[in-house]
Amino acid sequence: MEFWYSKNEKEIGKYKYLIMLYLGLDDIEKLSKKDKWVEDYKMNVEIINKDVRFREYMSEEEDKRKCYNSDISIAKEEGAKENAIKTARKMLLEGEDLDKIMKYTNLSLEEITTLKEE
Repeated sequence: MEFWYSKNEKEIGKYKYLIMLYLGLDDIEKLSKKDKWVEDYKMNVEIINKDVRFREYMSEEEDKRKCYNSDISIAKEEGAKENAIKTARKMLLEGEDLDKIMKYTNLSLEEITTLKEE
């Protein structure tokens, strides 16, 4: 979105398919510039916005709840990964073999090897 607001045409063109996911219909119209994918996306957004059943299902509150739950899930995964990396580093320092480290951290051999090289 930084590119959209900065009006950097080169970067907007490069990331337009990601940017369009966060825009309202008016801005999607500006972004499309006869791009078939963006036009199709805009058409689908218009269809969904007119669908009464979807609007009832996906209220603003429900959307916020789903986004919050996704953020929490991502944070938990990142925290678990960081914890596994810390554990693997400690085990490497203690001279544990790679199979044991893989077993207790669920890290791949490649990830552990990279840690060992650091």
